Amino acid sequence: MPPHNGFWLDEEAVIAGARLGRRVDELTEGTEFAAGSEVACHPNLSQPNFVFREMTPVAIIDWDGTRPGTRLSNFAQFLWAFVHPAVYGEGEPAASMLRVAVDAYGWSSGGLVDSMLETVRNFQAACAAISAPRNGVPGSSSIWSGTPSSSAPTCASLHASQAPISKERKCAHLSCPSRRPL
Repeated sequence: MPPHNGFWLDEEAVIAGARLGRRVDELTEGTEFAAGSEVACHPNLSQPNFVFREMTPVAIIDWDGTRPGTRLSNFAQFLWAFVHPAVYGEGEPAASMLRVAVDAYGWSSGGLVDSMLETVRNFQAACAAISAPRNGVPGSSSIWSGTPSSSAPTCASLHASQAPISKERKCAHLSCPSRRPL
């Protein structure tokens, strides 16, 4: 498994990841998991949520924050979080790897750039909220205190999710201090 988000992957790995994402979209389309929306969206399609075999993604894990959504938002989140274009450098190298993923998924509709930018803005807003002081203490947002509130961001929102974490169900992300015990 790649050690963190933003690990350089070759074209074959990006193709396999995009095809896996499309298969999941196809499998969830019109099901109870889509709940009347187009598909069921994974809350964080970053590299650590994929199982790799010889640096090729073969499965997606960590489905506890799955929510109804669109193929567009799910695929745009994948492009930003899994392909992670900044790893490939500015300009053509990053654009080339994004094109590889788009072609492998078979995406032919528009809207990806705007949806990717929205994903990035949501992530930045969650990060800003997390680093904002709470009760005068920098970095003390309830996301890290283990006491989520309806007005505070949740760990899942940090990962572009819409699913709130309740007091009964603590976060399962390894890096989150409010992580539930195994």
